[in-house]
Amino acid sequence: GDLQNAKAALESAIANWPRRYEAYMYLGNILLELGETNAAVSNYMMAIKYCGTSPTNIIPMEVQRRERERLIQRLQGLR
Repeated sequence: GDLQNAKAALESAIANWPRRYEAYMYLGNILLELGETNAAVSNYMMAIKYCGTSPTNIIPMEVQRRERERLIQRLQGLR
């Protein structure tokens, strides 16, 4: 429920792991809730850029591909 602290935590995660799409995706969701649509779109675009580019120990490639498709659809809906 504390969107501002969640936003700060995700921005910190991005600073530490800039190629992990998950933080961009979740930050985009929070920004959208805060009414910051342009910033949300920018974060979704970064998430799409990195999602599906490499397997991680947390998110398998198959899951990343599905998430990438959902991100693309969300982004299209915002444009």
